[in-house]
Amino acid sequence: GLAMDPELQRKLRADPKLIAEASEEMLRRYTFTVPMRIVRKEVDLAGAKMMPGESVKLFLPAADLDASEFPQPDTYDLNRENNVHIAFGVGPHRCLGSHLARVEIQVLYEEMLAHLPEFRLDPDNPAVFHGGHVIGIERLNLVWDV
Repeated sequence: GLAMDPELQRKLRADPKLIAEASEEMLRRYTFTVPMRIVRKEVDLAGAKMMPGESVKLFLPAADLDASEFPQPDTYDLNRENNVHIAFGVGPHRCLGSHLARVEIQVLYEEMLAHLPEFRLDPDNPAVFHGGHVIGIERLNLVWDV
């Protein structure tokens, strides 16, 4: 998000109070959690037969890019209204640490924007990610002009 959008960096540096909203839209646009569930009873889900004991991955990143819920879902929109994403799950399985994670993300962005000059992705060293229950960054190289 931020490393691909210098204008957003400038806007957040000028008005750090926007970082909380910016963080929520980043969580929605770049949802990274893929929780697993175990099927407990035989069920037919949209034509797919699911049997007890089978594993199911809930691909939350796709849900947060659902065009029926979010207009222009692939677009990062700092002014998005009704941004009710499920990056941390929902209901009884909602992440217990979601509130702490939100604060940590906001502090990270605040500190990066306060202490680093304008940064961007390194075009010569693309980011490397890993999959699993949490889609994570293995390596993210940034560059900036000083």
